[in-house]
Amino acid sequence: MGPDEQQPLDTAKSRVSDLRARGLLDSFSVVRADARFEELVRAIESRPLVRTVAVTDDDGGLTGIIPMRVFYGALFADVYPGAAMADVTSFESALQFGDHMVHPNAGEIMLEAESVSLTDTLHDAFIALHRSGQAGLPVVDAENRPVGYLDLLAILPLWEQRPQPV
Repeated sequence: MGPDEQQPLDTAKSRVSDLRARGLLDSFSVVRADARFEELVRAIESRPLVRTVAVTDDDGGLTGIIPMRVFYGALFADVYPGAAMADVTSFESALQFGDHMVHPNAGEIMLEAESVSLTDTLHDAFIALHRSGQAGLPVVDAENRPVGYLDLLAILPLWEQRPQPV
């Protein structure tokens, strides 16, 4: 095996931390629970492939998640109808209008915190993602602080890499 090649990961034994060590965890979007709607939009814009935003408390611990379907629900239910009635004509003015909507901060639209841990096996992480019904979840460290993002599609190819019995 050459220096660039790595052993395939065994989904039953390998841990989420092994993905992190190989640089396979995605960058993540995180906002504090008191983040205004505009801050949430900016976090989503900066990482468009992340489909679940981590919401943290003042100490950086995971306190909730905002899946894209929840974000878009708030956007279309609260911002756009009101923005249309207020004759908002630009994206920037819509964001400012969003600060005055029904759910003005991330904590008011977040769902209960769901995550995978660095110590979870890849198999357990897959099960947690499946059971959550989310496309991806934050990865947390031992202090419950987000350290990455695990997308369901990132785990699926690992089953194809499973070492074959000899």
